[in-house]
Amino acid sequence: MNGLHLNAQRHFESEVVFGTRHLSALIQRDAIFFLYDESLPEAIIHPLLALDETKALGLPAGESAKTWAAVKRVMDHFETLNLSKSTTLCAIGGGALTDVAAFIGSMYLRGLKTILIPTTLLAMVDASIGGKTAINGRYKNRIGSFYPAAQILIDETILEKMPPHLVQEGMSEVIKIAAIQDEEFFIQLEDQTLSMMDIVKKAMQLKIEIVAKDLTDQHRRLLLNFGHTTAHALEAYHDYAYSHGACVAAGMVLETAEKPFGRRLLNVLNTYGCFTPIPYDKEALSPFFLGDKKRSHDHLHWIEIPRIGEAKVQQIPLAECLKKIPQHYPTLEEQHA
Repeated sequence: MNGLHLNAQRHFESEVVFGTRHLSALIQRDAIFFLYDESLPEAIIHPLLALDETKALGLPAGESAKTWAAVKRVMDHFETLNLSKSTTLCAIGGGALTDVAAFIGSMYLRGLKTILIPTTLLAMVDASIGGKTAINGRYKNRIGSFYPAAQILIDETILEKMPPHLVQEGMSEVIKIAAIQDEEFFIQLEDQTLSMMDIVKKAMQLKIEIVAKDLTDQHRRLLLNFGHTTAHALEAYHDYAYSHGACVAAGMVLETAEKPFGRRLLNVLNTYGCFTPIPYDKEALSPFFLGDKKRSHDHLHWIEIPRIGEAKVQQIPLAECLKKIPQHYPTLEEQHA
């Protein structure tokens, strides 16, 4: 025998549950710990504030939670509680909070059962689904793991009462997945024929179909990065002053500026109030493309869309990335040309 071979596989299952009063039921359980976004509305956060420090801990809102300092604070707290593998970690908040909480869940005791209750549309249709966990290093989402949550609980009451700006941010991700995978869904979004709950279910279904075949970003899952190479560069360029959803919308517009369907994509983004022309200097974005986590040596995975509903992954030299986006946002006249 010249060598040995270990073929080890990990099996993950995530259950998505739609309903109401998920949090009330979970609070009654033993061996559960809650991480929550401190900026949540009082109606959501009030029952958590009533818990003692052995049951719940708040983290700051947004990207400021996705740091080593926040992770250390939580893990140090866990050490004082002497948690065991029987503890379930439940995270309640937007995409940044579910990212860091799931990262902690994947690391502590080499894995705690994790439940996510996303409270923004973006977290519902994207961040909570598929098991990508992350904190930020020098660039966005540079440190992370693949660790799908055991359950994702979608609260219909939270969705119904969601502020318009959170709906707009999340619709960027909905439109993205329709653009790369399902033209019929894209048309339904254009025609505004679906309820918000139907939109959430369809977007989650499409993402699940992709992730189930490629959890660790080896091939097809890379398609979900449409618009994100430019979006992450814009986020870092502005030190996260603009939301992820707004940057994704701007990234998609810039990456399809010269496509025949570019105006159609811009129109549907505007229909849902997603698009804001985020300022940028093309040359100044270059270092942020270099820091993209999808880089392989001197090449980058770029998502090319021949037409709505279809997408493919291309490997392009880093030097070619800036050539993929224009010097400025396209005008209507340019998109008509």
